[in-house]
Amino acid sequence: MNVLLVFPKDDFNSDALWYASEKLGYECHLARTENAAVEVFESRHHDIIIVDNRYPRVMNGDKVCQNLRAAKGSKFTVIVAVVKRSLAEKDDPIVHNFLAVGYNRIFLETSSLGICMNELLTLEKSDVIPRANLAATQAFHLALNKCNELVHITNHEHTIEFVNQAVEYHMGFPRSAMVGKNLMEMCRLEVNELMVQELQKGREWEGVITWYTRTGERLILSGRVLPFSLPGRPPSLYVYVHESPTMSEKRSSQSIIPFSQQGFQASAAQRGSITSAGTRRQSLAKLYNLQIQAPITRIIELINSAQEEAAEPVVQILDKVTTSSSSSSSSSSCIRVIDIVRTTELYTPHMKERPIKLTDPVTSDLISALLMQGGTGTTASLTRRSSSESSAFKNPLSIPGSAKGTMYLAGSSKMKDLLDTALNWDFDIFSVEQISEKR
Repeated sequence: MNVLLVFPKDDFNSDALWYASEKLGYECHLARTENAAVEVFESRHHDIIIVDNRYPRVMNGDKVCQNLRAAKGSKFTVIVAVVKRSLAEKDDPIVHNFLAVGYNRIFLETSSLGICMNELLTLEKSDVIPRANLAATQAFHLALNKCNELVHITNHEHTIEFVNQAVEYHMGFPRSAMVGKNLMEMCRLEVNELMVQELQKGREWEGVITWYTRTGERLILSGRVLPFSLPGRPPSLYVYVHESPTMSEKRSSQSIIPFSQQGFQASAAQRGSITSAGTRRQSLAKLYNLQIQAPITRIIELINSAQEEAAEPVVQILDKVTTSSSSSSSSSSCIRVIDIVRTTELYTPHMKERPIKLTDPVTSDLISALLMQGGTGTTASLTRRSSSESSAFKNPLSIPGSAKGTMYLAGSSKMKDLLDTALNWDFDIFSVEQISEKR
């Protein structure tokens, strides 16, 4: 705690206060003139200022107090006037004049170190600490006034004592028109008696209240009422907190959109801004639960089902795909069709030369969801890999169900050499049809 002593000269009283401050561990400063007192206070902002008011001809203590009160930051500072004992022995009260000037209390002159220490401790507990709490309360008051929620504060009779700016904005009434009115006149509540009973018992109440705006419209808000009471006493204040209508509408509109639509409507910037690990895990869990099939896997499933259960006309159509349909069986024709679909030569060469990088988390998640086990329609059970595992995972993807992983057509070496020149101007597209037999 900081103490400022304003004494024009050293005497027994100033010395006693100085030693008492040092013994209590307070930081003490001394000023001799009016201007010096204001300068020292503006640089330190002391908690207690003790002004010598015994010698008006030497230093005008009342003027010093007024100048200190006019300084910035002195609202919660305790200012004490040191007066003569003879002044306090009169029958008439003298404290009114000092309070009117700006002093908080008076202190009779003394040279006793113990009396000075007791006076400083009393000032700290009864004046300094409550004023510090009041300053913190004003900070909360400022935050409450700027928040988005609608806040009403009433006394125990539900008379409005405070409303924040959100109430003024949504209700349309100025603060001066609402303060002092009974809150029940501005709203309608079906369970009014139940709410009052719960609040009188010191319990929190939560429900829906219909408010009436300045234009006569009804504003239905859900919120809660919090009773405030000092320890051991009945509630003296009620705090009504309601969610802002704009926030509630925004939340309700977001809750209607399904997850799948939200994912497609999100922009690239919004996807990049999602960095939370919990949100990431929820998104992956929903992604793996989706029934996603690659088109090539669906084709293989259809051909397999045709091989096992289809009628003879369907098998004949499949036989036309291969060149040896007249001499081979329907089963071998279906196997031939599957091998043609699985071949890597049906795809662009740059995708084969440069395999897909799985280090990107979005790419790896989509590929994991697309991969199927054996064409049965069940997703592969893949887990998230660490950075070291991802870098070590360099094997090219192979389609399940094949013994050798990748199937090639006859003359695949010629096709490979021909596709290596695909970016040249003299690329022969007709040779591709001849080698692949127009497949």
